[in-house]
Amino acid sequence: RDSDSDPEIHVAGTKEDVKDTLIEISKFFSEKMREERDEVAMESVSSVVVWKWKDNSNQWQPYDKKSNLEFEKALANKKKKFKLTVNNAEFQIDLDKMTQKDSSSRKERSIIREEVQKEGPVVEYPSNWTCNTECDTVSVVAVNPAGDEYATVSKDFMASMGEQSVTIKKIERVENPVLFRQYAQARELLAKTRAKELQNKEAVLEVRGFHGTSGGPIHHII
Repeated sequence: RDSDSDPEIHVAGTKEDVKDTLIEISKFFSEKMREERDEVAMESVSSVVVWKWKDNSNQWQPYDKKSNLEFEKALANKKKKFKLTVNNAEFQIDLDKMTQKDSSSRKERSIIREEVQKEGPVVEYPSNWTCNTECDTVSVVAVNPAGDEYATVSKDFMASMGEQSVTIKKIERVENPVLFRQYAQARELLAKTRAKELQNKEAVLEVRGFHGTSGGPIHHII
């Protein structure tokens, strides 16, 4: 191929051999994409939150980034108890008691979740948020029906509904500083990755999307 062209894979052989090879190639690239997504997620979470366990000297030791992500997934899914494997050792995690128990020795240790206090540039939250640089709690804010934000969101939402007839009763903005910092970090990592591939620092495209749900899970989501 030309050095300026996109990479290509050519497969030749019998029909069955080509089919099997393409399946294996697809599996390979799917796995690589999953690994890249996990890497971005691990870096993103560990830049905001660190889970730790207490050693025999009563000192807090951080979990590895993969385990750190597993803790946050469990927390987000309201999963109070789950099993965690670290260096081939299995632990039973209890988020109610905030403990880990070695499945073999049955030794129990305390665990803790700490937010990372980063030095350097302060995270810039959206300009329309009620807080600016001192956001530390989740807020649900009613959007002014007469404002530009309400008009933009309602227009985009109605466009996403196609031919369906709906009525917007109200719009609320969720201001979640922890999730926003995770998002900002993931966006930064993705920008760096894409910049290397495309030699373009503006390679991350952000779009507004909508996700439907029943009323019950809303407070768990935010």
